[in-house]
Amino acid sequence: MEKETIHLSIKPGWEIVRILRDFMTEFLSLRINDASQIYDISFNISELVENAVKYSSKGHIVIDINYDDNNEIQFIVKNNAEEKQAEEFRNTIKKISEHSKEDILNEKFKSSSFWQEGVSSLGLVMINERISGKLCFSYNAPVTTVECKISLEGNQ
Repeated sequence: MEKETIHLSIKPGWEIVRILRDFMTEFLSLRINDASQIYDISFNISELVENAVKYSSKGHIVIDINYDDNNEIQFIVKNNAEEKQAEEFRNTIKKISEHSKEDILNEKFKSSSFWQEGVSSLGLVMINERISGKLCFSYNAPVTTVECKISLEGNQ
């Protein structure tokens, strides 16, 4: 089994979200034949980076991308965050993992925070729904780690 690994350590900034999305599109296009899946994965993984940019308190964002012959891709995004932000993020990921998309969207739509820019969590819901990404979260102060594993079976 051959494994490819990409490791990035970058200062938080909104421009990296677009750059990473473009890079992922190119990287995946060499490995996957389905243009729709390439777009979905690239877009949704950039959501993880966007969250890291949004909630970084200081330091760098670390991004690891692992791809192997078993058609699995793993994204690990790490950033420094305050404990309160990390706990909110942990609760959001837990809720997404335990409830249906419809339940989450109904709750979000009824919530006043849904209408505030950047707090809807819809990007994370879409990772779970559109690309069947399994999200895992950990916090070891001050580092927040979000991992997303995606099976690409049948797409080469």
